Amino acid sequence: MSKRAEFDASAMQVKYVTKESVASWASLKTPHTFEGDDKSNYLITTLHPAEEVQDLVDLGNGLIEKCVDLMGKRPKMSPHDFHKTMEDGRVRLKWKRPFFPANDRMMATPPIKTYMPDGTAVDWEKTDWAVGNDSIVRIGGFLRPYYNTALGLGISLRLDAVKIMTLIKYVPGQASNFDEFATDVSVV
Repeated sequence: MSKRAEFDASAMQVKYVTKESVASWASLKTPHTFEGDDKSNYLITTLHPAEEVQDLVDLGNGLIEKCVDLMGKRPKMSPHDFHKTMEDGRVRLKWKRPFFPANDRMMATPPIKTYMPDGTAVDWEKTDWAVGNDSIVRIGGFLRPYYNTALGLGISLRLDAVKIMTLIKYVPGQASNFDEFATDVSVV
């Protein structure tokens, strides 16, 4: 039996809800594709004080060890970590959910379930804005193990839902606040 077949990632995933955090790179309505990649994902990056996510880090490390135990020997480990400590001491978490287009058997992956501070759901079909950087959010998602021969064993943060606590709207096509200074900059 292959190492990959020795555990069922969806059965091993662990539910997790973050405390309030600072959002960046949110793509909750429309999936994002990075240049050179053929896959699209819904995604959001959050920044947290280290002490607020230590339980998440410990949970992820425990999940890795559980997978190693199931595999019988230590496999190649993924070079990608599910968390990164930034220079300012905060921890960056990258949450994502793969997007799959509609086909003859399935509908397309819908946008991320998103809720306003009062609990009302965002209707992405009727919304012309997106969650902008520095919005304050809570994330509901899963720590999900993965294994493949190219990358090895690792943990991904699977995005399920977002609750907006403080919204800073990003409106596509809207000029940046810094554009007004463009003509005031002179080169000496």
